[in-house]
Amino acid sequence: MSQGLLDNLAEDEIATIYAREISHIKTGDFRLMSMANLMLQIPYTIYWQLTFWADWLLDFGNNRLPKFLPEFIKSFLPILVSIFRVFAAVISTLSYGLYWLLKLPILWLSRRRVYYSDRLACNLTGNPNGLTRAILKITIGMANDVANQGKTRNLLESFEMLMPVGINQAITTGSIISSSGFESILNWDIFNPYRRWLEINNSHPLLGDRLQKLYLYANFWKLETELDLGKINTNLNSKNQVYGNKKDNFITSEKIDFQKLLLQGAPFFGILIGLIFAGLLWLIGGISSAVGIWRLDWLWGDISILVGCLAIGFSIGILMRINHFFPDIKPTKLLQHPNLAELLSTPDPLPLDSQPIKLEGQLLGKRGMSNWLGQDLILQTTKGLIKLHYSSQWGPIGNLWPKTTRPSDFVGKLITVTGWWRRGATPWIDIDHLQADRGKASQSGHPIWSTIVAFSVAIWGAYMVYVGRF
Repeated sequence: MSQGLLDNLAEDEIATIYAREISHIKTGDFRLMSMANLMLQIPYTIYWQLTFWADWLLDFGNNRLPKFLPEFIKSFLPILVSIFRVFAAVISTLSYGLYWLLKLPILWLSRRRVYYSDRLACNLTGNPNGLTRAILKITIGMANDVANQGKTRNLLESFEMLMPVGINQAITTGSIISSSGFESILNWDIFNPYRRWLEINNSHPLLGDRLQKLYLYANFWKLETELDLGKINTNLNSKNQVYGNKKDNFITSEKIDFQKLLLQGAPFFGILIGLIFAGLLWLIGGISSAVGIWRLDWLWGDISILVGCLAIGFSIGILMRINHFFPDIKPTKLLQHPNLAELLSTPDPLPLDSQPIKLEGQLLGKRGMSNWLGQDLILQTTKGLIKLHYSSQWGPIGNLWPKTTRPSDFVGKLITVTGWWRRGATPWIDIDHLQADRGKASQSGHPIWSTIVAFSVAIWGAYMVYVGRF
């Protein structure tokens, strides 16, 4: 229990948070989650400590060298620091990537256990409204902490799955819900028909989805509800279907557009199609072997065909959606300085529905090598906080190149961001161009490198099929 939690939550709200943790013990999921998080701390700590010492040594060598040191040591020390920084950049990048890879298998359990803990906490305390207030206050507190610290704390990032609320979902929502009449920003979380597909990379269920269930618990027990979620979406199209009783008019968005969904997940569906196509070739090889057609029996069980088809399917999927994902940014279509609350209130968009956007504000995030990959870039505007995503013009190597200009170099400064607004389980902006207040700029290369990756993977897949080996 943190001091901030004790200072900002009322007694009945603290009780609901305790009840949530007791429920994890009752269901037994705390054993697996504790072991999983312990395992995650190993690569994350390596990333964190290496980047810290690399930045500390650079600062020590540039600004804090003792004057009594001999000149030959002073001249040789920068070489040692440079060698260590190269080592730290490579190992910390691999460690951070391993941290995210190890998280993927346990994200589903992390989300599911939140539903059970919320429900059991309500059963134990009989106070769904108290848990609603606690979740909202924690969300606001996390966003305020990011704004006050000017970055995302390592503790919040590394232990995210054990928190009552995910830090990534709290950043934007928590910076906006402190104002009155915020229920409409939960529209997407409750009504978007694609939301289940888009939360698979999240450690927690959608905030609106959780609060809706707590609203229904309170309604079922005939309690006055903390939030008025029964009418937040009354402005939707009249064709939408109404579910629930007459008192709880929860309105769903229009039916799922499978063509749009397939285009959103085209690279992954491309892998599936490649698998099916490889299976058909294997089947042809098996039949040919059975009937004695030796010219085709080599197809049966050929691993190079399987891997090659998967690679080609993935690349075709990227190319199919790239124009939809990165449309040209034209002045006539550029949304300048919009209200974030209004953007969040629209229930239907996918990340595929790219809205060119221009925003001004202060750039927050970690400084130095710990943010060379751009993993902690947050734009603080007058309307709230929003995550930024950046890809170097030189691709993955460009993020590690010592002399390149990165967005993290502008942390703490006023900037103007031009890019594409994405609405998913976590809203963000894909950076196209970032301009600092004194003329320095950073250009993203996401569209270019997506194309390069697609063609490279396609050529690699075709080569494997042609030569019959990796």
